[in-house]
Amino acid sequence: MPMPLDIWQATVSRHLDLIEAGAEMAARHAEQLPLRPAFETRAESELAHCETVLARALDAVRRAQIILKSKAVDQ
Repeated sequence: MPMPLDIWQATVSRHLDLIEAGAEMAARHAEQLPLRPAFETRAESELAHCETVLARALDAVRRAQIILKSKAVDQ
């Protein structure tokens, strides 16, 4: 069962902020590289892993949003 949105925000929000900052840092550093090696670096491998993890996290956020929107509105 997906995590309710209020619990998600209380337990995950700070980490998402740090992930966002880290992703921005990775992009800035990638832009600074003049070239890349002919082999896959650990950085490339970790970025691919991050993409997988973040895709799962985005699915969880979307499920939480659907749950939230399905709740009755407080009158």
